[in-house]
Amino acid sequence: MKKRAVIFDLDGTLIDSGNEGLRRILAIAQRRGLPIDQSIETKLRGMWGKPAIQLISACWPDTDAHDFHHEWEELDNSEPIPLFPGTREALWALRVRGLAQGVFTSRRRVTASVQISANGLSLFFWNVQTLEDSTFKKPDPKSIEPTLKKFAELGIGTENILYVGDSIQADWMLAQALGV
Repeated sequence: MKKRAVIFDLDGTLIDSGNEGLRRILAIAQRRGLPIDQSIETKLRGMWGKPAIQLISACWPDTDAHDFHHEWEELDNSEPIPLFPGTREALWALRVRGLAQGVFTSRRRVTASVQISANGLSLFFWNVQTLEDSTFKKPDPKSIEPTLKKFAELGIGTENILYVGDSIQADWMLAQALGV
């Protein structure tokens, strides 16, 4: 029997970070006294999925984007983002069927680890790759090489990998470039 694997993006795929992330970024902006109106919300929604510093800088160019982002990460670490309904059950069903599972996220390791462990997902993933594990970014196929090497150690090649994500510009283009 061929060994198979599923690699998941984390945000917007396993955890409901789209809706919750938008709520959180607006709450932080409000606490900081930054302007919030329909144009800001529209801009955020249109740019969602871009790096956080880029989002913050585009909406509030006069604020310290790095400090704002740090506050956002602290909030994510203290209040983990909820899973999409049925996530744990789906991961369990894949595990029972013998599929190796991994995560490939653009989050930093510290925040990804909190989201995974606080949501009780640690036992499902054979490998978790974060922002710090590669100098390349999605959708560059080189960005996921550390994960592919880990799965190759299990005898799983790209022809037996399914990649699940939520973004056409990052995840789908990456999967297409890899032929998965």
